[in-house]
Amino acid sequence: MKPKIVYLTINGVRLKILLRRGSNPNIILLHGMPGQMNNWKHVLGFLETKNYTVVVPDMRGYGSSEKPKVVSIDDYVEDLRGIMESLDLDPAMTLVAGHSFGCVVAMEYIAKYNDIPATLLVGPPYELKMDFIDKIIVHMPPLFWKPLFFSNNPLTRRFYRKIFFSPRTPNKIFKDFMWDNTKYIESLPPHVFRYSRFFDGWRAPEKLRETRVKAEIIVGRDDVVTSPEVAEKINELIPSSKLIILEDAGHMILYEKPDVVASSIIRLANSI
Repeated sequence: MKPKIVYLTINGVRLKILLRRGSNPNIILLHGMPGQMNNWKHVLGFLETKNYTVVVPDMRGYGSSEKPKVVSIDDYVEDLRGIMESLDLDPAMTLVAGHSFGCVVAMEYIAKYNDIPATLLVGPPYELKMDFIDKIIVHMPPLFWKPLFFSNNPLTRRFYRKIFFSPRTPNKIFKDFMWDNTKYIESLPPHVFRYSRFFDGWRAPEKLRETRVKAEIIVGRDDVVTSPEVAEKINELIPSSKLIILEDAGHMILYEKPDVVASSIIRLANSI
């Protein structure tokens, strides 16, 4: 069946969701911050021949979903739970894959419910702290920082290229990322960029040490956002986890190495 766009109201917030109904297992893909469902497009291309049920939400605050003024990590966890319930997905037959902040949601979900058999964590953070730019965004007017940090200009192109991609990533991949995300990032209201203050101080839950969820963790060797050292901490935290470090990849592995991400999804799905 071809994918379609559906809208669900979950916990009072209207979410846009890409849905492709197939058979078990179910695959839920969670984007990063401030990402959108389209960030998974290349991975989805590699999954086209598989008859999984695939669900890709624009999480609350992002993409074309509703953008509340206040959010919490638990909101995202309960949204994930609500999506499964609304679409009648059995958690015991569901794989949750996350990228960056999506990993935070996946890990918190597992710590709270521990009812899914497998997860894929791509570029997972171990803790979240507001940096200097976050503090500027929170405390200064958007007229100052939005054109500087969140528009397509020489500064942002150089910054995004250096921070999110490996130096060896072909420039056509970076251009593809910018084409997908420039207008979207420029269109986001200022309060969405200030969500970071609600996550400040988060740390991967110790309760993950008790889980039996099978996990694969993928990180780029050149990732400066969530480094291999950070991924190793997650690997130590989750008992049944496997760490994969990719050469010539940075933080945007969904663009740089989508085939590897898809292979991990298929491998984990086959284990369910």
